[in-house]
Amino acid sequence: MVCHREELEEYGIRIEGIYINGKILQYDRMCFERLDLSRKIALYAGDIIDDIHRDNPDLYGLSIMKADSKHILHDITYRYPLSDNSIFSYQAEDVLEHIEYEKLVDVINEIYRILRKNGIFRICLPDYNSKYLSDISMRDSTGKIIFDPTGGGTFGAGCIENGGHVWFPTYALVRKLLEKTLFEKIDFLCYHTEDGNLVKRRLICRKDMSAGFRKREKYVNLCIV
Repeated sequence: MVCHREELEEYGIRIEGIYINGKILQYDRMCFERLDLSRKIALYAGDIIDDIHRDNPDLYGLSIMKADSKHILHDITYRYPLSDNSIFSYQAEDVLEHIEYEKLVDVINEIYRILRKNGIFRICLPDYNSKYLSDISMRDSTGKIIFDPTGGGTFGAGCIENGGHVWFPTYALVRKLLEKTLFEKIDFLCYHTEDGNLVKRRLICRKDMSAGFRKREKYVNLCIV
């Protein structure tokens, strides 16, 4: 059960801090309205669990469970209460495969809307052309992958339940998806081919990445591993 601040305050319980990874962080509930959009604000889809992201003063997680100083309570399948061209960058790491494939064009176009010109949308996804994921996944009688036991959730009554992977990304599927969105510049950094060979480009810094694009463009870079 998740208790929010308002529920605890009804019982006279005051939150002084939150204990995370050996540290006590001051409790504060962040929201979109409090973001300082004059800064280079970065959004991270999901819960922040590492110090690198947590220590970035301009980065905030979007969580369906948490609301504190580093997390905004928000389901990314819904519209953001933000103006166009307001966010510096956006990262979705091991998140999009939990959202129905048919919904993702709208989800990604909404991210495009809030990104600044020359903004970056970074996507990391599992790659089901990799030998490891291909071998461990459950398949139907035609050989189609229907469940990944390492992706969470359960498989029952012919469908995936309780938050597992609801589609199984490959280079071809992801490219087809992104070509339906408003993004025009797509940069695949790492993926497997259909025969399982790894294609891995040099991981490049933000300055290098932006050098090859016109300043008014927004673009995606991806790792599918």
